[in-house]
Amino acid sequence: MSPDSAEVYALRLGNMFTEKNQRLNAEAQYNYSFQKVGLFLVAGLSYQKEKPNSHGYSLVDKDQRIYITQIGAVLQVEKSLPWNMRFIGAARFDNHSNLGNFFSPKFALTKQIGESNFRVTWARAYSMPNIFFQYTNNSGIIFGNGARINYIPNGSRYSEASSVRSTIGLMAEEINTWEIGYKGTFFKKLYIDINYYNGLNKNFLSPPQPVDGIKAEIPEPPEQHLDAVQDVPGIEADGGEHHADQDRQHDQPERHRQRRAAEEAVQAVIAGRQVSDVVRHRFLPECHHTV
Repeated sequence: MSPDSAEVYALRLGNMFTEKNQRLNAEAQYNYSFQKVGLFLVAGLSYQKEKPNSHGYSLVDKDQRIYITQIGAVLQVEKSLPWNMRFIGAARFDNHSNLGNFFSPKFALTKQIGESNFRVTWARAYSMPNIFFQYTNNSGIIFGNGARINYIPNGSRYSEASSVRSTIGLMAEEINTWEIGYKGTFFKKLYIDINYYNGLNKNFLSPPQPVDGIKAEIPEPPEQHLDAVQDVPGIEADGGEHHADQDRQHDQPERHRQRRAAEEAVQAVIAGRQVSDVVRHRFLPECHHTV
């Protein structure tokens, strides 16, 4: 199906919405060879700014725009060594506007023997959660967990501020990898490439996981007295002044007030890193794999 036909098919029932997303990328690289000392230098800079705009259809950007900026700098050095060996060292620094600073080193040592090449490599890298993992709002059911989600567990009292719980926000996934490899040619026609690597992942980014509770729209954990809490469903501030409507509301049964508090709440489902005492799914802070 062509893109035009797919668009006509998607809009056949009048399901029309517009997204106006923008992304700016810029990169610069410099390299220089110091031939007398057998040194080769590579330096680079990168910049990326993302400005999604789903108008609240797929992201939580209906009332406030989302901006994500990433800046990176890398330096790599290659040095020739005796006995046909070569050393490679690299370091990369990244700044993510939501997740902070990251340092990623890499070291490699290679050995040339005739038509064969042996290498040993260690590297650390980071994988950032994408925009949907951070800011998703899918029909008020699935939410991104970029910062955190405040919720009230099922079975808790909506009228008590102490019932509010928070998930742990997403962090960048860290990957540490060892690699050993061999590459060579035999009899001018047989080519062999063998690799072994061992990786350890931390803060593994999982598929969406359910949270048993209703979403609570509150700011940072409240510091004021309980009777002055704002923005928590089912909790009303007591400013010391009452009128007839307020008195009638307080006279209604507790279960009616709880029901009204939950009318606009939705089942919270979050993407990515979870807390073991919140969800009924296994949380793997580390993932070890070997090939």
